[in-house]
Parts: sequence; structure tokens; C-alpha cells
Amino acid sequence: MKQITFELLRHGPPNNQLLSPLTQYLALCENHPATTLHMPFEHNQFLHRHRALSYALRGADPTGNLDEARSFQVKDTARVLGELLGQVPGLVAEMNRDHINGGDACAEREGSRATHFRMVLSASELALLPFELALSPPGFPGAGEPLLLQLQDPVCLTREVRRIAERTLTWPQQPRVLFISAFPGNSAPQGLVQRHLGILHQLLDPWADYSQPTESRLKHLITHLDNATSDDIAQACASEQYSHVHILAHGKEYRDGFDFRYGLALENRLAPGTPDVVSGERLATALRPMQSQPGRQGSRPLVVTLASCDSGNQGSVYGLGGSVAHALHQAEIPIVIASQFPLSVDASREFVLLLYEALLWGKDPRIALNTLRRRLHTLYANTHDWASVSAYASLPENFEQWLAEAETHQNIRGMEAALSFADSVTEKVDEERGTPTGASPTPTPAAAPGTKQEDLTELLDIAAQRMDDGRTRIEALFSRQPHNIARLAGKLAAIEKRCAQACFYFADKSPKRHAELTGRWQSMLHKSRQHYWLVYESDRSQSWAILQYLSLDLILRRLHSPLPDPELTLDPHEEHNQPAVLWKLVHDLSLNDLRGKDQKFRLWALGNLVELYLMAPLVDKLQIELPGSRKPSRAPAAAPAGAVGRDRAIQHARTLIDIAGPASWDVYCTRRQVLRYAIWFPEIADVGGVNDLAWELARLLPAKQPVS
Repeated sequence: MKQITFELLRHGPPNNQLLSPLTQYLALCENHPATTLHMPFEHNQFLHRHRALSYALRGADPTGNLDEARSFQVKDTARVLGELLGQVPGLVAEMNRDHINGGDACAEREGSRATHFRMVLSASELALLPFELALSPPGFPGAGEPLLLQLQDPVCLTREVRRIAERTLTWPQQPRVLFISAFPGNSAPQGLVQRHLGILHQLLDPWADYSQPTESRLKHLITHLDNATSDDIAQACASEQYSHVHILAHGKEYRDGFDFRYGLALENRLAPGTPDVVSGERLATALRPMQSQPGRQGSRPLVVTLASCDSGNQGSVYGLGGSVAHALHQAEIPIVIASQFPLSVDASREFVLLLYEALLWGKDPRIALNTLRRRLHTLYANTHDWASVSAYASLPENFEQWLAEAETHQNIRGMEAALSFADSVTEKVDEERGTPTGASPTPTPAAAPGTKQEDLTELLDIAAQRMDDGRTRIEALFSRQPHNIARLAGKLAAIEKRCAQACFYFADKSPKRHAELTGRWQSMLHKSRQHYWLVYESDRSQSWAILQYLSLDLILRRLHSPLPDPELTLDPHEEHNQPAVLWKLVHDLSLNDLRGKDQKFRLWALGNLVELYLMAPLVDKLQIELPGSRKPSRAPAAAPAGAVGRDRAIQHARTLIDIAGPASWDVYCTRRQVLRYAIWFPEIADVGGVNDLAWELARLLPAKQPVS
């Protein structure tokens, strides 16, 4: 995404200055020469405009004439602000730079043609101006249309205050949402809190923990503080690290000496049922307390969203301070999204839905803001909700890379949750029939006594759909993250394999759909096999990927009942990938990694060697040199692969446990893969006596959940 930094400066402190055509402002845009600007408003004149923009005139005249006056003020203010931006030659040049130079070369990437317009404003009186309304001036893309709605080159405007830029952002291993709602005296529109909570639950459901009872599945993802006081917020943030905070409350004007400001009307802990109008500075203190647990850093959410009227409203400019959003941003919260004018009830639902749908999946919040504005403009013709949305953002230079990591992480977590759901459904089916699979790595959920067969079939369909949706989302990342192909292909290969296992059990439990589901799991195994080879082609250091390719290749060659589907044919170039050759290649690479100093590669090598010797009897024409024998002058005679494989597999498994520890991911993943040879592979293919050694290894490897 193209980025333009535009800053307006003037002499003097940030406060205690009024808008005036006499005041000179210095406009800086990238490395272009500075331009002097004069505001086209007197302060009192703009306050009259602002009153109309804040709907203060609505309903005062039953004829609707004053509503027409508001509409005129919106259009006229948009025109004047657009003309102001058009007076900066450097900004006009930057807005057209990529367009002139043929910047469409990367248009296939999401958001590549979009522009992030960073507006840095330190003067309090400038924060009053709704630049989000501005029309595109001549020379800008989409001239004459609203700048933030035109389609020629999409623009996302964010505000900033001058401070040290973010160096990096860290995506939490498990995003947590704090939903704060407060309407003292039951002043909330009917059902509004529940609708917002329902939307958040719906959006978080792809990561729900289905090993838990229904009421606890989202407990690790969201906390709801209803009728919240500032003290409730401080205590919640002191005990947990929240990545996202969503606040639903009324904005309310209050007096601060001779100034007036806007705060949030929270519950008053000293007088329940009455509002405590909390300033932005007080709210920032509550959201950023010191953590109660020793050694943990202070609380700092990545994103705060304020579905509250006037939460982005500056108020008066005489004293120090600004809007609630401004204060939170100054408290080093990277992204704060608020409303600078009253936000309609219906618009607030779109606000939470569209923003959190993007934020939770790790998508670009700037693209989400642009989408939200268009949606509000489309739906609500009688409001200017689309221009009310105001965003403060301070993003690090590596934000694009950070987003890619966040999106990948969230999609993989979502797919893991979908597989967990599939496991729980499979176990419910087994409980009904009294035939445990013994293959699921997840805890058994609470039993559902009396579940009807049609209910189970519906659950199977839901589980299959969740897995399909997860795979589709991950496949979509391939085109957006070409630099990350090896990692994505590896994750997708593992997911396809686990999906195939779940689908096999679904087929076993659903006789009417057995043929359909059998075709699906066989197709998934072939796709998994192809993805593993893509990992190795993309990164030749990933020898484990050849091992997994070989494992599936051997099983697919030995299927009890392979389907005559042209999509399930083996690789036409398989003569160049003989199993014995691949086995020896992975074996030699793993031994080389085992001798190295990198602990991660040594652990991978040990896991590889355990599985290599486990599968050795399945590899035709494989010759394994006996331990301690002299190197023959000719090719070694074929050795009893089972005997050699058993001793070496057990030896490497014990070494893996000693080095990695019994509760490590390496031991856990190796055991899960070994169990496939013991439980699943014998059901679908001819594996000879390999499953006996697999059970022996499974008993040797500790069945402990890995320590996070």
C-alpha cells in the first residue's frame, strides 16, 4: 500500500489557538517543499458548521428545512476542505505518483492500489476539522467525489499526533477481546448491547474451543463488562492482556474548568445508575494499568474501537487535551477508531461487524476502514455516518510484514479450531454408537445424551463446511503472500492430512454418504502429498517435507480401494521420485542435521529418523546397512528392514525424548504421526506389520500435551 505522510504545523503550543484566516500553517508532504496554508474559517463560523454536522439542528423544525441546512453544511464543508488540500502541490504530486508511473503493476495484491494518507496534526484547533468529509480537489484521483469514497485510487485517511513511531507490533498468541458496555439508568437502545455481543461471538466462533461445554467455548477469547465503571476496566486490564477493546457507551459533554470536552458516560461506582463522564485521559489510565502478575509488562491493547457518539470530537481548544480517541492514541495505543459525530444505532452494528471481521483475521485495518465507509454511505442516505468514523493510527515500518504474519497465524488457528470441532463431532458419533475411534488428539467434550441421528448428520455437515472454509482461506493466502509459500504449503499439507483423517471417520459414521466422503478424503490425501512436495521445491532445506511426501506416497500406492478418479492419479513423473531414492535422501539429510549445532534441526532430524525406520518395510528395493558391519565393496545386500528399523526407530525416539523433553511439541507431533501408522493407515491401506512397531513407539513416546 502506498503511504503519504502529510503534516500541518504552526508556532506555539498545541492548545489555546483559534481557527483564523490570519494564522499561518506550514504544510509538509514527504520530501516536497513546504507550503504555507491559511484556514478558510473563523473559529465561531466553523462552530456553527460543526453544530450542523453534529445533528444539533435535527428535528428543530417540523418542515425539515433545518435538515436541508445540515445537508448543505455537509456538502459545503466537504468542498472547502477539499480546496484546502488542493493548495498543497506536494500532496497533489504524491497522490498521482503511482498513477502517472504506471503503478498498477502490483494491482493483483489486495490493497496494492490503495493509499494510506497519514495526517499528522498537533494543533488542537485543526483536530476540529472533519477532513474525512473532504472532496477530491483537481489533480487528486476521483476529482469532485468524496476523497475517501472515490474508486479510482482508494484512500484511507488516518490521524496521528507527533510522537515516536511504533518500531514493531507483536501479535498475541491468543487474541482476547474486552467488550465494555455502559448505559447508566438503562439508557441503551433496546437490544443494542446484545446485538454487539452477538456479533462479536459470531466473529470469534471460528476459534472457539469445542472441547469445552457450550457456555465456556469462547471464555478464552472474550470478556464482557456490562454496566462497567472505570475501576472495573482497570481491574480487568490489570489481570489480563487484551489485544482488542470494544467500547459501547454514550458520548457526553462535560466541563473542564472553562473548557468543554467529550467523555464516555460509564457507570458511577459511587452512585449506581448515574453516569460518570470519564475523560480520555482517565480512560487511558484504566486501559493501561500495571499488570497484577509480577514480571508482566503493563497492559496495552493493539486496537481500541469506540462505538460512542463524539468519542473523536475535540471539544474546545483553549486548555490542554483533546478527544477521547486522541487521548488514547497519545497513551501509545497503536490503533484507535472512534466517531467524531453522533453515530446512528444501525451504523454502530456495521461498525463492529466490518471492523472486527478484518481485525480478528489479521487483515489490513486500513482496507477495512475504507470498506466500512462505503458500506455506511450505501446503507444510510440520511446521515453522514461514513464521515463520522475517525481513525488514529501509528504503524511500524514493517506493518505489511506484521499483517502477513498475523493473518497466517489467525488462519492456522482457525483451521486448528475447525479440526478440533471435527474431532468433537466424531467422538459424539462414537459415543452414540459405543465405538470409540481412539484417534482424536483432543479431549472428549461433554456428552450429548439422546442426540438424534439427523442431528449428528447435521453436525457432520457443519464440521465438513468449517474445514472447507478454513482450507479455502489458507489457499487464498498463496497469491497474497508469495514470499511465504513454503510455510503456507507446509501448514496446508498438514491440515489436508488431518482433514482427510476426520473425513474418513465421517464416511465410516455416515453410510448414506460413504462414497462421497471416501472420494473427498482420498482427494485430500493427494492434495496434501502435492503440498508437501511444494514445500521442498520452495525451500530445499525442509527435508521433513520430503518425508511426509514419501509417507503419503507409500500409503496412496497401497490403498485398499483406490477410487478411479483422474484427479487421484499419482504424479506422472513418479519414475524420477522412487521411494527408495527419496528414503535415502531424507535419511542422509537427517543424519547431516543431527550432527549440526542447531537444536531445532537436530530435533526435526530425530523425528524424521523415527518415522523413516518405521516406514522402511513399506519401501520396495530399500537396502539398509546393518549396524557395525563393514562397508562392502559392492552394493549392500538387502537387510531385514523390519529388524533394523525397529532398533533404530526406538533408539532415535528415546534420544528425542531425552533432548526435547517428554512434554515438547517435537515429541507430541512425532507421537501423533506414529499413531497414524498404528490406527488410521492400517484401515485404509496395506501396511503389513508396520502398525505393531507403531504401537510400540506410541507407548514409548509420552502422551503429554505440549507445554506452551
